[in-house]
Amino acid sequence: MVFDKKTILEKYEDQFKVKEMKNKHLFHDLYAKVGDPEELRGFVVELLQDSNWKTSVNELTKFENDEMEPIFRGGRLKPIRSIIKAYKQVVKGPKYPLIWKAFFFLGVGFLLFYLYTLSFQTNWNSNLILELTPVWFIIALLIYYIKETVSLALWIKISGIYNVQDETADVRIAIAADASKKDKEAFDVLEDDISEIYNVLNRKYVPKKKITKTQIVKVLKPKSSKPELSLLKTVRDIDNQIAELQKKFIKGDIKENIYKELKEDLEKRKAKAETVLDLISI
Repeated sequence: MVFDKKTILEKYEDQFKVKEMKNKHLFHDLYAKVGDPEELRGFVVELLQDSNWKTSVNELTKFENDEMEPIFRGGRLKPIRSIIKAYKQVVKGPKYPLIWKAFFFLGVGFLLFYLYTLSFQTNWNSNLILELTPVWFIIALLIYYIKETVSLALWIKISGIYNVQDETADVRIAIAADASKKDKEAFDVLEDDISEIYNVLNRKYVPKKKITKTQIVKVLKPKSSKPELSLLKTVRDIDNQIAELQKKFIKGDIKENIYKELKEDLEKRKAKAETVLDLISI
């Protein structure tokens, strides 16, 4: 059924799941403590622009923590999430090296043949040969300027817990990158850019004594010794609720507008739980 298939939005969200990001050619992550999450997001975008990356996705989501009470301490902690996607192209040599060379040598051949007809005064139409000679060179030049390009893509996901009282956030910054094809030059560009981005963020936001997963978990309630289990259960329960909702809609038990509204609410709750899970999972 059409309703069992993932929507465009769901497929788009799947790109930023850490398990998907880890399957890319490059993946790095780090833990940091920041002041304003908006400032961090803006700094990352500027960093990408300085390296000639074009940003196509740039979003910050702030969640309420009403159903996270079993995990969070009171109401002063709120989960946040930023997602950034950017593109870049690596321009290589001619896309059709054999073809442009073939036309070039064809032009050289016509030029030599034209000189031959002049030297030996043959019966060939020298003017026609002379007129055709530059045509091959022009075609060769046009094909030469058709360059091969490799598209690069970069995903950055910032999962964090914002402390309303202290106006600080503990965040996990996950960075993934890949190329449209396996190409050494493209991978070299990716590695240089990602290394630079990682190092700049590390120097600016990560204290000398690096933040670890254990320290992040301490921000949560002490009695939640295994917050991952609670969050995983929440995600599974929401998935089951979405599946049941789809069944009711297909049967005609609920109207389309109500179905969409309920599903959107469930997906927001799931995104909230997954955001915190990203933060404390390795």
